[in-house]
Amino acid sequence: MFRTMDTYDRPEFFNTNPPIISRVDIGHDVFIERLDGAVAQRLSEHLSAGGVGSSSAQRYSFVRAFSPGVDPTDFDEDQRLQIALALSRLIRPTSIGLEESAQVWGPLNDASALTIRPGPITGPASEAYVADLARADWLTPADGIALRSLLDVFLVRGAPDRVRRGLWHYENAARSFDMAARWSSVVTGLEALFNTDHEWVTRQFKGRCTAVAEEFGVALSAKQADTAYRLRSRLSHGAITGVPPDTLQLYVAIERVLRETLRQSIEVDGWRDRFADEPAVRAAWPIEMPTDCPACRQPLPRDDVE
Repeated sequence: MFRTMDTYDRPEFFNTNPPIISRVDIGHDVFIERLDGAVAQRLSEHLSAGGVGSSSAQRYSFVRAFSPGVDPTDFDEDQRLQIALALSRLIRPTSIGLEESAQVWGPLNDASALTIRPGPITGPASEAYVADLARADWLTPADGIALRSLLDVFLVRGAPDRVRRGLWHYENAARSFDMAARWSSVVTGLEALFNTDHEWVTRQFKGRCTAVAEEFGVALSAKQADTAYRLRSRLSHGAITGVPPDTLQLYVAIERVLRETLRQSIEVDGWRDRFADEPAVRAAWPIEMPTDCPACRQPLPRDDVE
């Protein structure tokens, strides 16, 4: 189940981007709908450690239906629901997580008749967060229809290995509240997509990120991409422990570059082909790799890493 605390605090989003209310079938036995109110309340109470239901309204729920007689051993054992959630963030980032997840038997219109087995509702990865508060934190009906196509392509055709790695780095960022952790995950996700060689890794990151940003109309200069990469390095190596507040817009930009690249690379054949292997990435976004030191003009060692 998905609840949003600020729905009515931001009426401009609610009016212009109304959330999903009626059922949207996104395929592969998965759908999005607003559960019966009594059912949602009982689930909330059952999934709360203190037995107290949430005071926030259910926005909608991601549901996977099983055929009668099928008894899955573990919650979402093939991760189909979690894949649907992760892909939904490529269409619109939302704060839906697993904190109110369960396996349920019985009619979804009769709360008293339900048998409930809690899902993985504990731990830091059970919740999700959004960094860009300038957008609605929920899916619209149009988003649901777009997700139907995206989920089908991903489950039927799959995605290149680079794209899969990038997707789960992005999902890891979404499930992190700490901005330093999010920053590291997003930059690592972009590296998983764009870096092909051990030498001049910063140059590859800057050149390919800014080229893709230009394709998507994202304002990201080479200097800003350099700042993003070096900030990740300082965080990862312990030089700093937090992200300055004035870098939020830069984070939003690099997150969007990652999000848009992942979506296009799942849905669009031409983009999928760009990530088929390392030569394909190099051909799509050529980067000049210096062989001589720019200062002394001596050959650089091949294992030299920028």
